[in-house]
Formats: sequence, C-alpha cells, structure tokens
Amino acid sequence: MVEPGTYSADLAGTSLRVGITGPAAYLPFDGSVTFGLPGTGGAESDLVDFTTFVGIIAPDFAGIHPDHDKTVPDETTPIPENLTAWFDAVPQVQIEAMSEITGPSATGFVWDIKIDDTGGQTFPCQFGNCIASLVSETWGPYVMGTGAQFRIWQFTGDGEGIFGFMQAHPARYDETSALADMLLAELKIEDSGP
Repeated sequence: MVEPGTYSADLAGTSLRVGITGPAAYLPFDGSVTFGLPGTGGAESDLVDFTTFVGIIAPDFAGIHPDHDKTVPDETTPIPENLTAWFDAVPQVQIEAMSEITGPSATGFVWDIKIDDTGGQTFPCQFGNCIASLVSETWGPYVMGTGAQFRIWQFTGDGEGIFGFMQAHPARYDETSALADMLLAELKIEDSGP
C-alpha cells in the first residue's frame, strides 16, 4: 500500500508527479511508474502504468505473436503523433471512447480500447485473444486482449514520449478506472532539464 501524498519520479528525463489520495499499491517495474489496486501485483494485474515506448508493432503484424528472442521485434515501427491512426489500421481494436487531455499540467489524448477477435488474427495471451501494440525497450510489446479493457494516454508538450497504459479485467474495471482518475487528477509532467 502507498500512503496518501505526492510522489515524483524521473521517466526518460521527464519529471512525473502523481497524487495519491486513496488506496493504491506501487508495483516496482523497471522503466515505468506503475500503480495497481491494493492486493494485486504482477504484469497481469489491474494496473495503471506510466512509461516510454521505443515504437509500436506495425499494424499488419499486431495479431501475430511477437518473437520472444528480441525485446524490440523487427516489426516495430515509429509511434505516430496520434495513436488514432494506428488504432484505425488494426481492425481488432475497438475504440470505445477518445478525448483530449487539456489540463494545466498535462496535455494529450486518451482512448478507451477493447479488442474484438472477430476483426482479425489474434494470439493467445494472459488477456485472452490478443494483439501486440506499443513496444517497451525493457519489456517488449505490450499486449491487449479480449479478456480485459484498456485505456491509453499519449501525452504531448512536456510529456511528449510519455504514455499511460491501464489494463483492467471487467470485474475490476470501475476500481481500476477510479485509480487512474485519482492518479491523473494531480498528474504533473514537466521537462527535468539537462
């Protein structure tokens, strides 16, 4: 459990500050700032992750299981300025909602995502029938599947290059969404400087 308060971390030369006002657990993953619901842990948990990515799997390869021999697969391409272009190119992705983030300390875009395995090829993973998406230099491709719901934030301005990634099993979606709302309510992203 994390005590209520304000917490700061450096993420790729960017200062990330979040406010904790309710129940949350910190999950110590390399290369990211990750919070989950109390009593949970591990990469399959209901969590909110702030991180950087080195690319995104090319749309034509999203439904093919990535090669585990490489953290950054050959099918990795540059991340578009707005992820809507990638989502639109991957028929397995259903955008449930999309909006702009226009806060005083964080700007960007946010999408609520579900995966529809009738839209194209998928592969089995811990979240059901899955696709590969954003690629972490530390963890490889993040996966999204039919057994969970996802929310992705793509920050702009001082937060350019920082992403938020929420994954929640349907039974814990409301709790995980409330955790994300709490973290985002006081989120401050700014350049750490040289």
